[in-house]
Amino acid sequence: MVQTELAIADGADPLGQSVTGEEISQPGLEVSTDSIGSDGSVVSVAAPVSTSGGAVSVHAPRKAVDVIRESSSNNTRGLLSSDARRLLLLEGRVLAIYDRDTRERIAINGFGEWAALGVLSPSGTLVAYLQEAAMKQILVLDANTKTTRALPVLDDNVANLQFSDDGATLWVKTVALAILRIDLASGETTVVMPPTPSITAVRRKATPGARFRIDGQGLAAANKVLLGKESASITGRGPGWLQVLLPNGLDGSCLGSMDWSTSSPDAPLEAPGLATAVLPQYPEFLSLYDLGESDPNWAIRPVAFAASDGGLLNYPDRPALAGEEVLFWMTGIGDHKEKVRFGLYLPYESGSRADELLDYAFTPDPNNQGWWILRFRLPTGISSGSAIVLCVIGTRGQTGDAGFYVSSGSKPSSESNK
Repeated sequence: MVQTELAIADGADPLGQSVTGEEISQPGLEVSTDSIGSDGSVVSVAAPVSTSGGAVSVHAPRKAVDVIRESSSNNTRGLLSSDARRLLLLEGRVLAIYDRDTRERIAINGFGEWAALGVLSPSGTLVAYLQEAAMKQILVLDANTKTTRALPVLDDNVANLQFSDDGATLWVKTVALAILRIDLASGETTVVMPPTPSITAVRRKATPGARFRIDGQGLAAANKVLLGKESASITGRGPGWLQVLLPNGLDGSCLGSMDWSTSSPDAPLEAPGLATAVLPQYPEFLSLYDLGESDPNWAIRPVAFAASDGGLLNYPDRPALAGEEVLFWMTGIGDHKEKVRFGLYLPYESGSRADELLDYAFTPDPNNQGWWILRFRLPTGISSGSAIVLCVIGTRGQTGDAGFYVSSGSKPSSESNK
């Protein structure tokens, strides 16, 4: 026997013909749980369905099709209770229960609270659902009492939900492939299968001795990161990211590709690797993203500090002043420090001008292996506006650049001597 959760008809019955008071068998018929008819009618099938010899039989002692709701949405999904009396519909981002007997509609998510996922218990009594703004928070609605309670917040975003047959347990799959079991009476959560760490994004090129951030799922449990067969040191971590340091002996003597991979001693599964380019050097200015910042407006901006202004970050409303010392952090230099050159593009009253930067300091960061600090002082006589610092390795080597903001203003002499 197969249970039909939701069937959709084109203004008629699911088989396209009358089924009242008779049995119909049709070989090759697929009973869909996630489809919409051409007229958008949402219907439920109140008849047992069985399969035999590749055919689907609908035993219908009475009218089989009952239109629950006319829907114009092309993105409607539904689930039917085991007794076919209640239907849970997710229309776009609006979640509601329809009772076939009373024709009552129970709205689940309020105005502006967009639902992302919803499941119905077999009895039709409980609804477990998520809101787009809180994918770690499962909410459970009792359709009889119309009360909602929140389950404990999970460590990871939810990917899927499923009630047990008796409705007493909620099974959860997270985006990090963990399997959880939640007892709805006590709220106790049991980890049936721990998360599988996986790397999903690497925005920096892999070079010997480089240090940068990688993104992924389930990385809180990761204890090992590999690039090919080379082990990378984990130097920092945050929600959904790790900071790693590649070994100086990484084989970057020629262009190539290796796979990033990560693992956890408790995870029974291993995620597929993520391919990345491997280069002997690739100078890159670090950004707030590398430091764990998630603000999308500023995360990819290079990290520039005005050293003589108390180490403030460089923003349009906090530009570096004429004559002020500026610092940048870099990675991807490899063992090519002697081949590094810098250029500076600055605004002047007569127009912007690019010059080679000759007076600067470029040293390893004493507190963060794999990072380099570029330190230079801005000239006087510049105008206010945008500036660019450029790094070149070798005569035809890789280049990197970073934009920042400068101002023609300068500090009073009393402050400059502090």
